[in-house]
Amino acid sequence: MYEMRGITIDNGGSELRAKSTETGAAIIKLTNDLIKIEERSFRVKEVAEADAVVRIIAAPNEDVKGLYANGLTGKAYDGAEIRLNSQQPKTSSINYYRQILYTIARSAMADYKRKFKWLDVKRINNSKIDYVLVSCIPIREFNGVTDCPAKFKEQLAGEYKVEFPLIEGIPTISFKLTKENMGVVPEGGVAITSLRKELTKDTISLVIDMGHITTDIALFQGPTLLGKVISSPYAGSTLIANVRMTLADMGFSLTEEQTVRVIETGKVMRGATEVDVTETVNEQNILFVRNFILKEIVQTLNMNAINASQVQNVIPIGAPMNVVTGMSRIQEEIIKVCGLQDAEIKLLADDLRYVNIEQAGMFTNRLFNKAVGKSC
Repeated sequence: MYEMRGITIDNGGSELRAKSTETGAAIIKLTNDLIKIEERSFRVKEVAEADAVVRIIAAPNEDVKGLYANGLTGKAYDGAEIRLNSQQPKTSSINYYRQILYTIARSAMADYKRKFKWLDVKRINNSKIDYVLVSCIPIREFNGVTDCPAKFKEQLAGEYKVEFPLIEGIPTISFKLTKENMGVVPEGGVAITSLRKELTKDTISLVIDMGHITTDIALFQGPTLLGKVISSPYAGSTLIANVRMTLADMGFSLTEEQTVRVIETGKVMRGATEVDVTETVNEQNILFVRNFILKEIVQTLNMNAINASQVQNVIPIGAPMNVVTGMSRIQEEIIKVCGLQDAEIKLLADDLRYVNIEQAGMFTNRLFNKAVGKSC
């Protein structure tokens, strides 16, 4: 018999995030450096995190089967990166669905570990989960000509079996996804739901969702999306590349991951000495807005026949939008160069990278309660 659970997933370019109804408010955060390991080269190793290796052994789509791992554990093996890119819609990418299934598997195992004092492999092997799944997709895909929410459900519906080959006893988790128990919400757009009580039918809100792969820009009148949206390839990855190149010119050879930490802290190590590069990071933030984001916001306003002075709310979302005292200038520069000084900035979370999953989680709870009611 299947046990019903709810799960919210937001697969960003830098991080895989999941929020389960089993764990309340806790968000599982996994680095999105997922690789697919070749079966012929796989062997059991002493690794940082045994849970990180997942084998999908049964699925309706043969292309998603196989061995996957992330983080330091993934780096212990050779494999092909399972990446998303700004040139392809998420819902058209097989890697997007591989990431989702991997995230579900990791979340399910985390739930079992929290629920039981010890890992009862027999109990896990005998259990089955019927998931209520809600996921975020880019607002342009959600609102486009192609029915991407329907495509999402079609790609994932079915029964799955995953195992964890590095955990003693090799526990196996079985779960299923059905179209009626799946929901899709627009990245950025889902944030409007939290402001519904504050909005009149004429309130104009500008949502700027800056992820790692794309920046989604959309206008809302009241709770309703105005027709024209932009999903720009100029996003967090662009900013990281610019900062990384500038620091390289200064003699700092950094990985992408190290550059992200520099952007967040304004500090970089030279040997054992910490160097303050806040001014350099701020300069790149300003140039990024002026050279890339400004034209995209102006185009969105023009396409919807909205003047900047009409915008009442600006809703920033995404890690690059976070305000770090004395360092981050992205929000401030957007307001300044786009003529949005009369608008109010609405910060919907302490950490803006988690706005989408927090808001989508409310939808998951409603869908989950409805599904549980039907099954009783």
